[in-house]
Amino acid sequence: MAVFPALRPAVRTFTAATYPGAVHQAYGGKEARVRLSNAQTGARLRLVFSALSESEMLSIASHYAGQRGRFVPFALSTTVLDGMANPAALTPAGYQWIYASSPRITDISAGTPAARSCVHDVELELELVPEVSAFAGGADLRAAATIAGGAAVGLSLAPGASWSAAASIAGGAGTGGSTPTDPNFSSVALLLHFGGSTFIDSSSSSRTITASGSPQISTAQSMFGGSSLYLDGSSTLTWPGLSLSGNYTLEAWLRLDDLGDRALFGGSTYGNVQVLRFFYAAGSNTLFTYVNGAVFSNNGTLSGVTANTWFHLAQVRNGTTVVDYINGVAVQTNSSFTTGLSLDTLGAGYQGSYNFFKGYIDEVRISTIARYTTNFTPPSAAFPDS
Repeated sequence: MAVFPALRPAVRTFTAATYPGAVHQAYGGKEARVRLSNAQTGARLRLVFSALSESEMLSIASHYAGQRGRFVPFALSTTVLDGMANPAALTPAGYQWIYASSPRITDISAGTPAARSCVHDVELELELVPEVSAFAGGADLRAAATIAGGAAVGLSLAPGASWSAAASIAGGAGTGGSTPTDPNFSSVALLLHFGGSTFIDSSSSSRTITASGSPQISTAQSMFGGSSLYLDGSSTLTWPGLSLSGNYTLEAWLRLDDLGDRALFGGSTYGNVQVLRFFYAAGSNTLFTYVNGAVFSNNGTLSGVTANTWFHLAQVRNGTTVVDYINGVAVQTNSSFTTGLSLDTLGAGYQGSYNFFKGYIDEVRISTIARYTTNFTPPSAAFPDS
């Protein structure tokens, strides 16, 4: 079995597996193993390497490529786990590591003006999975899977084995030994994962993200990847103006500190949008969208949204119809929308100075297509980067 390069990370974050039933704990209060019978998500290990040389960075990139992306298992070198009290507990018998996502590499200029050099920050996430290659020669393996939201599945068999599979695949998912991809990635205008230590647009547009106030990449809460954005009620992120004149999809995972009057997206020009405006009327919280200073959609009572709980929000325009979805369920529709939007702010409304967001945000994606036209299952993994 291949071994991950002998590099010591600057940051190691272990996320325990999740279970539908009772949680069996060990390893200082965290699950030290994944149970094949009922594990929903395998244990994950987030690694951040700082200021790597060119050769060190390429050793990780080459290892990732040699594993055919994420689906070929490998062992961790002792250097990666150096300094941990009980590193053997991270890899119980019968389990092995795969890539949970592709490495994210940030190039950084270093040295003096007279002698510039380039170093690299590398962030990646590994997942612990049961071994699937221990089948005897000639054994049969049959699998059935339903895959959504960009997820993918891969299987390996011993020589001489045969297999059959049935799969239902949606949302840009893929099968086999490759990284999940989005067939509509060319339509992604903004993609924010909130990993590492900087704010990076992972879309092909690579928009410059500017922080205002004190937005933080926090490991206290996340949906995917071990970190998310935390906004304190007075901070925002901005980018050069993004015009949406036709179909679009705005989506993100959100965890509100409270159900105050909060905005998710805003614009600094008059053609603006304020999505996720909570307004209290008769004891209910309602979703508003403002365009050109006027309410165009205000009939979605959000009974399923509570503070300190993650939920998926999506707003989709298809022709002249705009639909808001909470956790994949339509909560309101406007069928006569013809105005274009101009977005440049995350975390506040019009001109970036009203209805500040307070809470956590993860996996923000703006697409110039209508991704969802009926109720759907929210994504179960981070959005693909290609």
